[in-house]
Amino acid sequence: MDLDLVTCCLGDLCTAHRNGIPWPVVYGAGVNVRTGEIFPAAFADKGPDLDIRCARTLTGGGGGDNNGGAGLLEVYDCSREELRIGPFSYEPMRAVDIWLQQSDDFLLQALSTSPEVAPPHFVPHLRSTLKRIKDDPYPAVTLFHNNMPRSVCYIFSIDISLVRHQTSQLIFYLLI
Repeated sequence: MDLDLVTCCLGDLCTAHRNGIPWPVVYGAGVNVRTGEIFPAAFADKGPDLDIRCARTLTGGGGGDNNGGAGLLEVYDCSREELRIGPFSYEPMRAVDIWLQQSDDFLLQALSTSPEVAPPHFVPHLRSTLKRIKDDPYPAVTLFHNNMPRSVCYIFSIDISLVRHQTSQLIFYLLI
């Protein structure tokens, strides 16, 4: 079987309305690559350098990355079987110290596109990202030495107890 999933956007198919508020039906999905069956799944492990990947998105950074500076960040190099993050740059964030001093509720309301349905990890991940932006205001210099990506030979670990549907067949996991 040949599978080339470039981008998956589900929109209305993954949206339910509760009291007039759109909610995701599921936050993650698994696909049985033998049968094509799709089922809800949860992922505790978001992969390495999440704060760096999110910093690029939060700052609108791009220039000089491996994707031409815009859009989704391609992080997996299948020919090397490794995650390759960057290189990319972003401008220093003005007032990042002020953002870090704000309450969790303020950050949730100000920086989430859907604060009513944000998962519990949203604010802690956001704080981690803001701290990374503060600590590395010039990632091209501090994170991507000699304009090289951060390469990680990374084994994806899936806690099957978090997956509602269990099977012994080969499973492809997709984070939504």
